[in-house]
Amino acid sequence: MEIDKLTVRAVEILADATARAVGTGSLVYLKLTRAASVRSEPALNAARTEFDKLPVARRQVIHTDAIETATKLASGQDTLAAIDAMFKPLASIGNIPRLVVRNS
Repeated sequence: MEIDKLTVRAVEILADATARAVGTGSLVYLKLTRAASVRSEPALNAARTEFDKLPVARRQVIHTDAIETATKLASGQDTLAAIDAMFKPLASIGNIPRLVVRNS
């Protein structure tokens, strides 16, 4: 299934923030840019899986940078919400498993 334009834009912004935080050679950055270019849920899930492996402090830096960038670009509340959605599965609320999207 193809991801929508809003999610693609949010992933692009996250990829840019990730590049600034961990570099363009990181697997996380490569997975995020792939997800934005192929626009598929499997690619997005692969990017999330790699993103989940980053230390919490690094993800927080990326989140802050991405939100600031989206705000400067006047991307709108929908894009900000899409960026935040990438981080929701990462919230540490006990032993709640990470949200997994499955295709039937």
